[in-house]
Amino acid sequence: MTMRRSLVLLAPLALLGCTGETTETASAAETSALAPGQLRCIEASRIAGRRAESNRALIFELDDGRVFRNDLPQACPGVERASNFGTLAIDPIENRMCQGDFVRIYDPADLPVGGLKSVPRCRLGPYTQVLR
Repeated sequence: MTMRRSLVLLAPLALLGCTGETTETASAAETSALAPGQLRCIEASRIAGRRAESNRALIFELDDGRVFRNDLPQACPGVERASNFGTLAIDPIENRMCQGDFVRIYDPADLPVGGLKSVPRCRLGPYTQVLR
């Protein structure tokens, strides 16, 4: 049974994870067909900060100082609004968040009457490292 966790952090926070191995290395399967500086997965427990760059891009800061942008394949409703209020919660299905996975992105203070299940799900894209 998979435990579902809601991660709520004040901006800027970041969600990033890798493989079940060490977070510094990725398996060959996860890095195949990715451009240099891209990851297919990040570990939610490694995220130190996160914010929305737009309704199609999320910025994740990792606990080791690296920053990644996730370009969503489609616009995700409400992402910019949640980020503008200083709080962006991401509800991953598992501890690691991978390209193609669905997450719920929302402002916890603005949950609809139907609760978390009524928040739209958004599909993640690849993670591209942002060089400072």
